[in-house]
Amino acid sequence: MLSMKTVFAASAVSAFAMFGNIANAATLDLVSVTENTYQHAQNSPCIISGVNCPQQPGGFDYTVYNNGGNIDTVGAASPTYTVGSLLDLFPGGFAVGVDVNDTNTPQTLAFFTMSVNGGVVDSYMGSTGNVGNNNNGVGFADYLLTGFTSLAGYALTDLVSFAVNWEDLNDGPDSLFLVANEPAPVPLPASALLLLGGVGGLAALRRRKKRV
Repeated sequence: MLSMKTVFAASAVSAFAMFGNIANAATLDLVSVTENTYQHAQNSPCIISGVNCPQQPGGFDYTVYNNGGNIDTVGAASPTYTVGSLLDLFPGGFAVGVDVNDTNTPQTLAFFTMSVNGGVVDSYMGSTGNVGNNNNGVGFADYLLTGFTSLAGYALTDLVSFAVNWEDLNDGPDSLFLVANEPAPVPLPASALLLLGGVGGLAALRRRKKRV
């Protein structure tokens, strides 16, 4: 009978098999975020999680797998989603929240990928100990994976999936969930800038008159 660690290692090998050819894949960035900023919720659904996600929206599946405790390596893949279903939830694109739980040495997010129709389009490969615990607990992101390729140019029926591999897990379960991109500030039109400039000029003129 295979040991638990051997089973998880086999799962990781399976995930690496899906990693595919990433020579032309865009590189994702891993950034630390302020605690309690990004939370799993109805509008931030889980895709791969070590625990049940109670706020998961109806009809949006996710992979639940055992990644809590002392585990050398473990990998998993998400369910397959259509481009249309992701664009419905995230018309402006998304990042991936990384909820880490460790109490000893920092864990390692070895790799994460997004594939479209079986081909890897975005990838992240991390170094040892790259995900220390910022906020030990379940439900909030400690890091964000950012820089995902826009899905707007794909057919709505194209298929999207995600894969992850962790190393050196040492405490509670870790989770990954989608987070909407924050909209960029909308620049004011030239006419509005001129109007604001005129108002500012009038205010300055009024102050000068008062001083006289």
